[in-house]
Amino acid sequence: MKKATKIIVILLAIILAAILLIPSVGGYDDGGTMVYEAPLYTVYVWNTIHEWGKEGQMNKYEVGYTVEILGITVYDHRYIEE
Repeated sequence: MKKATKIIVILLAIILAAILLIPSVGGYDDGGTMVYEAPLYTVYVWNTIHEWGKEGQMNKYEVGYTVEILGITVYDHRYIEE
């Protein structure tokens, strides 16, 4: 391969990796859940109000992480916190 061709291939590989791996950040209006989405993966950082407390009681929150790779959940650690 010529030197110029190698440089072009390397640059295209870097651009493709950036497109597939750099996430966009979003969120839900449910108490603070954040979503990091890229074409290859999605990461949810859960922080949602799970149960409204009655007067004088504390609310319960669902917190944790979920990781999906190519639409398949590979890690799900969510739990209820008071």
